[in-house]
Amino acid sequence: MAEIAADAGVSPQTIYAVFGGKTALVVAMLEELEEPAVRRGVVAEILAEPHPGRQLRMLIRSNRSMFERGSPILRAAMAARGDPDVAAMARRGDVGRKNGALELTRLWAEQGALAPGLDPRDAADQLWLLTSVEQFLLATDELGWSGDRYEQWLGDLLERTLLADRPP
Repeated sequence: MAEIAADAGVSPQTIYAVFGGKTALVVAMLEELEEPAVRRGVVAEILAEPHPGRQLRMLIRSNRSMFERGSPILRAAMAARGDPDVAAMARRGDVGRKNGALELTRLWAEQGALAPGLDPRDAADQLWLLTSVEQFLLATDELGWSGDRYEQWLGDLLERTLLADRPP
């Protein structure tokens, strides 16, 4: 908290007075991190793109951008998962991501773009799992991959796994 206060040019007491503690600060920072994505209308842009492969790549690029921008906050949140407020926010985020993944995979199924025999719900589960912040941090922190390498790997993997063979 002292380091955050110093970076902000205020006293630690001010940080505690405004946020009430470390957990509340982490939750506020997570909310701020998600806000730019909502403002930019990323979901609308993805859904406006007619090609499923490009939609998938746009989603991965958007996630990567948010994960890179917010990695210190996201690491702090992961470390504070035992806190009920942080856990509740993580659950809300997971539900939102899962619903978004299902919306996208249902759209792909309607277009005949899902891999043969793949159910939209199963495809959404895979998309949700593999596009998580945990996967990004494992790739970049533990494996030392660049953001570019992560994005390329994940896009290639998910295209092969989820989408039917179609020209771009």
